[in-house]
Amino acid sequence: TTRGSKDAFLARMTPDGSSLVYSTLLSGSLNDAGEHRMTLLPDGSVVSVGITRSTDIPGAIGSYSGGVDGWVARLSSDGSMFDLVRYVGGSGNDDVLGPAVDGTGRIYIVGRTSSRDLPVTSDAIRRTYGGGSGDGLLLVLSPTGQLEYGTYIGGSGDEVVRGVVVAPDGSVFLVGRTSSDDFPITSDAFQSSRAGDYDGFVLKLTPGN
Repeated sequence: TTRGSKDAFLARMTPDGSSLVYSTLLSGSLNDAGEHRMTLLPDGSVVSVGITRSTDIPGAIGSYSGGVDGWVARLSSDGSMFDLVRYVGGSGNDDVLGPAVDGTGRIYIVGRTSSRDLPVTSDAIRRTYGGGSGDGLLLVLSPTGQLEYGTYIGGSGDEVVRGVVVAPDGSVFLVGRTSSDDFPITSDAFQSSRAGDYDGFVLKLTPGN
């Protein structure tokens, strides 16, 4: 049932588009929205992400931290139940995008955050907020929704990570945009300095780094 003024939904149609196989809501008591991209897994289940102001999404693990939080959910192949729902983010505004899922079932989430207390791990590329109105983010969750890796992405300006792909060897590719003159780049970068108000970027993270 609808619980808030805006609810997220997921729907599956038959291959010919003539009818619904299932349609379900993900809803708390306030505003909830789903990102337009999702990942279909080989077993037919679906991983999706979105944003919420609701503190009471049914069955969600973690907790609402303030502002606009992200959420990640995995819907069973028959659409009958969510076997994972989790809040992600800090006390600011967190806009999550993606997701990608690797061969072990880990879930990779990217996006943009204004939270100074985003959950990050000790091996993060950047453990503190860089500046500007928003930093990029990368979070990696276990198949059960536990945080395995979390980092800020960016410099002293504004960033958003808009896409993530996981390669068969475990390398992670991120794309997005930045306005930072001190965005972290490598010595062999194709372009070593910012050319416009916002420049695109691509990052490759290798396993163990």
